[in-house]
Amino acid sequence: MNTDFYGVPLSRTNQSRILTARKWLRRSAITILVLLSMLGTLAFYRSYVDPPSIDVEAIAQRTSNEHDQIGGFAADFVDLWLTATADDTAAMTEYVDTKTAGPAAAHKTAAASQATTRAVAIIYTGTVGEVDMFSATVTALERQIPSAAPRRKYYRVPVSVWRQQTKIMGWPVPVNGPGPGVHVKLDFPVTVDQGAPLYRLVSDFVSTYLTKTSGLDRYVVAGANIWPVGGYSSARLTSLQLANALPDKPAPGQTISALAGVQAATSQQVPLPMSLPLTLENNNGTWMISALDLTPTLSTDPPEPINPDK
Repeated sequence: MNTDFYGVPLSRTNQSRILTARKWLRRSAITILVLLSMLGTLAFYRSYVDPPSIDVEAIAQRTSNEHDQIGGFAADFVDLWLTATADDTAAMTEYVDTKTAGPAAAHKTAAASQATTRAVAIIYTGTVGEVDMFSATVTALERQIPSAAPRRKYYRVPVSVWRQQTKIMGWPVPVNGPGPGVHVKLDFPVTVDQGAPLYRLVSDFVSTYLTKTSGLDRYVVAGANIWPVGGYSSARLTSLQLANALPDKPAPGQTISALAGVQAATSQQVPLPMSLPLTLENNNGTWMISALDLTPTLSTDPPEPINPDK
């Protein structure tokens, strides 16, 4: 006769129940193991064999479009806010939620006679229910009166987005900008004499590039994507500096970075200074222009911070 853990005899009924329970436990364990094995196989397949694709480009485009909408809305509002008078109160209510921000100040004189605004930073701050919240920083180049010097200022506004619909939640507040930057040192230690052949070549190139519509092929390497822009009445080379000294025997295709200082004049004879970084290339013994560089060459010397008080 079978006994339990304590040695007590088991009846046939209890013995049958125990056998049945063991059978169902065994089946349940096997079922669980099979399910876990299937889930593990599926997870491995989805993770390594056929992982789900993430359309990063679509996400980035959607985010960019959303930020463009918010930034443009905020920039237009700050422009209106700076140049508005009491007659523009109704127009501002199309942008700002006066129930949240409070009524506009009534004044006959605008805070700025001119203002050019654009958004420079859009930051997502959170979601409450169906409303997404953003902080928009807008830069404004403004003149308080027409004869005043233009000043660049920064303003921050809170923006709500509900079902792609934007609304300003509060009046703009001025904030500090990123700072005045640094003084950098360019790496062009060699100055070309005005009587040098290279100086004359670059001088002719600058004049043709800015004042003509053809004839640039005499100064530009074949195949370079450089065409004359024209439209200027004159263009004069004022300085030419090189990143390295010209070698006595340059190798074919050897290049040197250069910086050309230019004094141009518009068709209305308005003088404009220009800085033109170039790449010079040795073409069969003749130095020619092969590229208009995006930026000049910088020195490895540490930059000098600018003190805004000076």
